[in-house]
Amino acid sequence: ASPKQDFVSSVDKLGECIEDFEGDTVFVKDKKVDYICSDGKWLPVEESSGNAKPDVVAIKDIVISGVTQKGPFVNGSSITVQELDGKTLAQTGKSFKGKISNDKGEFSVSSVSLASQYAILEASGYFRNEVTGEKSSSTITLNAITDLSNRKNVNVNLLTHLEYERVLNLVNSELDVATAKDQDRKSTRLT
Repeated sequence: ASPKQDFVSSVDKLGECIEDFEGDTVFVKDKKVDYICSDGKWLPVEESSGNAKPDVVAIKDIVISGVTQKGPFVNGSSITVQELDGKTLAQTGKSFKGKISNDKGEFSVSSVSLASQYAILEASGYFRNEVTGEKSSSTITLNAITDLSNRKNVNVNLLTHLEYERVLNLVNSELDVATAKDQDRKSTRLT
């Protein structure tokens, strides 16, 4: 069988895991699990070396809260939770809007339901200058990418903003969000 197929009936139909198929996945019907070609062997995804993306987990009716900070975003600034496709991390167009609730930059967005556990949070507005304490003269926008499968609290700050583009690029290289964030943090410490 060729990994170009989406599925096979049983493991013995997978054929040889050759270098050309490295990283390809095929669903095995009788096992009800994806197998990935990794280092010359077909392995169930949960036993692979960790490069396969985890299953997509829908998020149902949660409250996402946290703090937005360059200096703290001021009361009334906006926060948007944007849904991402669970496989490609492309924005689906579905979003949930909220407001920063106080001058500490705290926010809460209610009734969030997403098709996958992955989301982008975008904070936009004025902030308190951390040196002068005055409100900024212009607005800024900061982003964070997150996996909401095990968390409901997400902070948006300069570090999450700097990490955001690099994590998206790493995820496009077939890493899951958690692994991409970990790799980004390690490479940042080394530079």
